[in-house]
Amino acid sequence: MKTPLPAEVKAKISALYWKQKVLLVTNEQLEFVNSGWNLTHPDFKLLLTPLSDITDEHYIGVAECYDYDANLTTHSKSGAIIQGRNIITIYKNSSIRLNMEAADYLRSLSYALPFTTSINGKPVTYSVEELVEAGIIKLITKNK
Repeated sequence: MKTPLPAEVKAKISALYWKQKVLLVTNEQLEFVNSGWNLTHPDFKLLLTPLSDITDEHYIGVAECYDYDANLTTHSKSGAIIQGRNIITIYKNSSIRLNMEAADYLRSLSYALPFTTSINGKPVTYSVEELVEAGIIKLITKNK
């Protein structure tokens, strides 16, 4: 990891996933909490889905974030799935950044995304893998 994850960065990441399920390990039990988050709890983690598990329905949503109209026909829906897949594939290969609408959409569905912030006036990006390593994210697989 580039640098240890400062508490301020942990709070900013958590704010992006407000109202999502979180994981707290207390008394060796799992708790899902939607409010009253205790970010200082050593076992606090966001339960997020890897982008590799994105569903066709969510691919359509990503395409719509890029002004693709999937409401016309079945053909349009399959085209939107392809368009969404293409956007995510290119994004995962680091050729483009997601627009803000698509990133917010995916976060609202609990997908794990990298996080960029400013530390000492310089941009620092934490990959999903680094956020997992830092202990703020726990990746979970959803059944498709």
